[in-house]
Amino acid sequence: MVARGFDKNGNPTGVTTEFDHATDRRVLIVVPTAGASVGTKYAYTRYLEGKYIDSRTANLEKPGRYLYFETQVKPGQTLVPGHFRYQIYTDRTLTGAVEFDVK
Repeated sequence: MVARGFDKNGNPTGVTTEFDHATDRRVLIVVPTAGASVGTKYAYTRYLEGKYIDSRTANLEKPGRYLYFETQVKPGQTLVPGHFRYQIYTDRTLTGAVEFDVK
């Protein structure tokens, strides 16, 4: 899922599939991790309008319900408009994908 933030318990808030490039400051890709072992490797590949942009990895450092991949804009900048797709991998196996639009 995709969210705008998370609460004090680490649960996603503002779950959405649409962001405003001028007012939203960050995008959180939420990956469920319940039952995963510490050290499990998570990754994404990111696409904008069907074109590969980049990838990122993270290892689960402690047990929990979610792992977040965060994109946050720098002061004075905005989110890039377009259609995004994140393919999510767990230990190098494709386990899902999320899509959203920045308008």
